[in-house]
Amino acid sequence: MNNRFILILLLLAASFVAWTYIHYQYQESKQLRLDQLAQLPVYVYLEDEALADSLGGELRQLGQIQKVEFSSGIDAAKEIVKSYGLDVTEATLRNYDFPHVLTLLFKPELLSFPARDKALKMISARGISSVDIDTQEAAWKLCKQELTQLRGRWTISTLIIAVVLFLLAFFVRFHLYLEEKLLNLGTKQDILTAMQARKRRFRQSLLLFLIPALLSPLLYYFLVAVGTVKPLVDWQFFCIQAGTVLAGILASHLLIKGREQLSIWDFEPPAAGSPL
Repeated sequence: MNNRFILILLLLAASFVAWTYIHYQYQESKQLRLDQLAQLPVYVYLEDEALADSLGGELRQLGQIQKVEFSSGIDAAKEIVKSYGLDVTEATLRNYDFPHVLTLLFKPELLSFPARDKALKMISARGISSVDIDTQEAAWKLCKQELTQLRGRWTISTLIIAVVLFLLAFFVRFHLYLEEKLLNLGTKQDILTAMQARKRRFRQSLLLFLIPALLSPLLYYFLVAVGTVKPLVDWQFFCIQAGTVLAGILASHLLIKGREQLSIWDFEPPAAGSPL
């Protein structure tokens, strides 16, 4: 391997590492918005404690609900007085009837959106009026809109980066082929030399695929292991990276193979009167 080929490998590998970093930033932004879901509980106000207990048990069966908390009416009133620093004694509170409160806390996952809708249907099926449910609809809707917009920007940027790196892998492989042809221009090759050239091109293609496809995930999982970054990037993303560079190399290989097949038939017929 010459120095130019090593530099090409480093350029390709650095490009894929940069792509991983950009994807990690997206995942980090996405997780930050999903974490907000855990801070957007749904409150259900109930007069019947038995109904609250029964409904709470049913809601706990939903996998995306992180916690269902029950607070008696008086305890909920005490918490409000404490939170807002109100000058109200406990004896005064006991003169009033306060509804019991079920607090639904959701996991920071995309599946929490449909799980919340299902939970609200389960609550409504128990005959509980919508005025007795604090859904925080505006906050949930805003969070969903932000995630949708973020997903759209990520999709566009990923497509652009994938196309650019596909073209980079394609032209790098083709450039190495043309460079080899220029070096051997005017030199007649025998079968053994041609076979050696094909093996050399195969080794180059293999390195062009393996170095970027392996360095990016290995570096990422090493940083995860030492605690430098969070485990936010899944293995499917690295499959997309590997598929991108592989597709570029294979497309270039098909072009090279086509040129070599055409060169077999690219000859001039013998001049008239010349011996065959």
